[in-house]
Amino acid sequence: FTHPHRLHPAFPASRGAMAVEAAVPPAPPGAIQDVKFLEAKALAAEASVLKMQAWHEAELRKLAAELEDERFQLQRETREAEELHARAGSLHAERRRRMAQGENFAEDLEQSKLELGRLQFLNAQLGREL
Repeated sequence: FTHPHRLHPAFPASRGAMAVEAAVPPAPPGAIQDVKFLEAKALAAEASVLKMQAWHEAELRKLAAELEDERFQLQRETREAEELHARAGSLHAERRRRMAQGENFAEDLEQSKLELGRLQFLNAQLGREL
């Protein structure tokens, strides 16, 4: 563990070990235990941060996978919707064509009925004449 003050150029410790030894007074009793305790606490905090970072990265990977699944699902549903829309359009066109044919059939039936009535009338007339 390297104390942060030893890395900074403003502190004498970063200028050389001899300057540190000369400037540092002897440690009071119990100070070494305090430093070791603080070092252990810092290591535990760092381990906790690393653990949380790993958990966070795993959670991000999981969310990215879920997002990709949702994108795929959306693309599939969009294709299906487009296919249904195209199918509905063709069914609508077919229905219009059949309706037009039906109207033609109705007109043809009406004309056939009129023709049948005319022929029946002529047949009746010919029957009376014979």
